[in-house]
Amino acid sequence: LTHIHLDRERIDEIDNLVEYLGNITHLYLNVNQIRRIENLEFLQNLKFLVLSNNLIEKLENLNQLINLKLLDISFNLID
Repeated sequence: LTHIHLDRERIDEIDNLVEYLGNITHLYLNVNQIRRIENLEFLQNLKFLVLSNNLIEKLENLNQLINLKLLDISFNLID
């Protein structure tokens, strides 16, 4: 399992569930109600992270995603 699509699932936070998904390379969490980018430090293989259309106000907690190639945070509340 390398791609996970959890778009339009009314998710309001990225919880520790992602800790068990260490091999994924693509994570789609678009069109949810996520307010913070958090709990992604275990996803060392992550290359694509889609967080568009959420309620995120601040770009944070991405430092440890060393393989990240694409980050989509469009249509959020970031200034």
